[in-house]
Amino acid sequence: MQQESKAVQEQEQDFSEPWEQSDVVLLVEGQKIHVHRLMLSMCSPVFSRMFSADFKEKDADEIPLPDKKAAEIREILLTVYPSFCKRVTDKNLDFLLPLAREYQMMAVTQRCEDYLLWELEKKYEIDSIMETLIVAQNFSLERVKTECIRKTQDLSIQDLKSHELYDQIEPLSKNRMVELQIGNMEKKLSDGQAELEKSNAEILKLQGKIKQMKIYASEGLQSFGPIASILGGHIRHAMQMNSKFQDFAMTTEQHLKTIQNDSSARGRFNDRNKVCLPLNDVFNPLADLQRRLISIAKTV
Repeated sequence: MQQESKAVQEQEQDFSEPWEQSDVVLLVEGQKIHVHRLMLSMCSPVFSRMFSADFKEKDADEIPLPDKKAAEIREILLTVYPSFCKRVTDKNLDFLLPLAREYQMMAVTQRCEDYLLWELEKKYEIDSIMETLIVAQNFSLERVKTECIRKTQDLSIQDLKSHELYDQIEPLSKNRMVELQIGNMEKKLSDGQAELEKSNAEILKLQGKIKQMKIYASEGLQSFGPIASILGGHIRHAMQMNSKFQDFAMTTEQHLKTIQNDSSARGRFNDRNKVCLPLNDVFNPLADLQRRLISIAKTV
């Protein structure tokens, strides 16, 4: 609501008539612009000197401003008067900056600089950055200049040097650009080395895990033979007790073959209430485990 009221005030106030005890008139392009001496003196050292004892404008009711545009003078007045405090935009920036410099209106210059910094937050293209940098140079906007130079570190040095505005850049700014480019490359190199060292450390860690896996696989294979031997011996013992069958299998593969062929339940010690279930169901898991252990041992 307050912004709407201020906008209405701006539209209504064109300074063409006396208002709120205005006491001096600016003559611009044949038009009369009614303003206040005190307000102009407060915001502009140039106007303050005009109204001093050493200048003819001190007691003048009308002060001509040759070579100025009435619309632009009204715009800067809307900017400096606290009751209006019009915002800086891309529509008025181009003439507010030179007027603010001519009349030494530092508050207006600072507001223009703040606007350019706000705009820079959204700019990444080389054209926009270079154009803003030239404006900052021309009007001594150090904060804007610093930010523009900082943003060039993300651009190609070849693109910067080949840009049509590059020759207009001050030597100190060019040197700072090069320094930032070098610093940026050094940082990338340092980050790359850090990543390489991290990768090497991960590789060493992985190699250690692989070595440990190989040890585990080897130990697993060493334990696998006795397990198969115990199970195979168990089956042969049961067969001997029931049918006097004897099998002198000694290798791991022969033990597994015995387990695979065990397909019927057998009593133990002639006690039919105690039944030893067939073990052929464990053959597939055991054979699969053997294959996996051998594969790990060979792969790693």
